Amino acid sequence: MDYKQRLQACLNRVICDPDFTPAELDHWFCPDYVQLVDDQRLDRAAFEQHLLALRQSLARCEIHFVSLLAEGNRVHSLHRVRAWRHDGAQIECKVSALFTFQGERLSHTDELTCLLAGEPADRDLGSRLTAPPAPARSD
Repeated sequence: MDYKQRLQACLNRVICDPDFTPAELDHWFCPDYVQLVDDQRLDRAAFEQHLLALRQSLARCEIHFVSLLAEGNRVHSLHRVRAWRHDGAQIECKVSALFTFQGERLSHTDELTCLLAGEPADRDLGSRLTAPPAPARSD
């Protein structure tokens, strides 16, 4: 299996594709999936909550893979994420992560996310579990 291609397909589908549904998670992730991100530990349930928070926070998202290195069933990715919040504000993050596969599904991720552009409140984008409150309207 080409784990680099599988990782790219997974992240583009799960993070960037607006047609992705949580019913597809078992196709991409093991039931006991764990993600360590920015000093937080997300089990599979928390990861699902994280994906929901991203959907609520972001209007759209794209990933540019800078480098992918594979060794056995592990892939290290250096990638940049560009996202747009529903209010139109842009966010850009640099992500360095080591992904471990079990068969065709991800079983573990160890990730660091660095906010390059955006509001300080968006520093938690890699581990966010709730959508931030909507900004106050000035009518």
